[in-house]
Amino acid sequence: MTAKKHDDKDRSPLTLTLGVLMNFAALIVTLAFSAQVFAATNLMSYTTVVGFAPPDYRGVYKTEVKSDGLIQYTDNKGVVTKIGALSEVAVKNLVKLISDLKPGPLQGADGPQCQDAPTTTIQVTKDAQEVVISHNAGCRTKQMTTASELVQLMNSAHSLSRLSKP
Repeated sequence: MTAKKHDDKDRSPLTLTLGVLMNFAALIVTLAFSAQVFAATNLMSYTTVVGFAPPDYRGVYKTEVKSDGLIQYTDNKGVVTKIGALSEVAVKNLVKLISDLKPGPLQGADGPQCQDAPTTTIQVTKDAQEVVISHNAGCRTKQMTTASELVQLMNSAHSLSRLSKP
């Protein structure tokens, strides 16, 4: 007994249309998944949390350096602004600095504490984990001594984001 060979002449137009639509839908799902997989990741971020302030100023502000070189700022309302972009060479050098980082404890002087200052945190993504390299809370800054160059670089990127505000 031989199997009957089906060709497009044996199928109805509806069956053919559904087949094309299903293939198209599978392609869209594949492309969407690929876009998520290859989306730029965070290399570094500078996060400021403002609590003791008028309601319009409270919230989280963030400056980020992405793996594609994009430097972006997100305000407390969620509005994202592109600040600039690093060259490919600069991104490679930054990635090397991060990969060479030897994590250690955050260190800094303990002094008088204040209650109304924003809290700031600088972190890098190393080996797919976020590592805090600097933290300021209550007017006390603690920093990883092995990360001073990275802290300076992120402070510079954050300064650029402050310049871009109207």
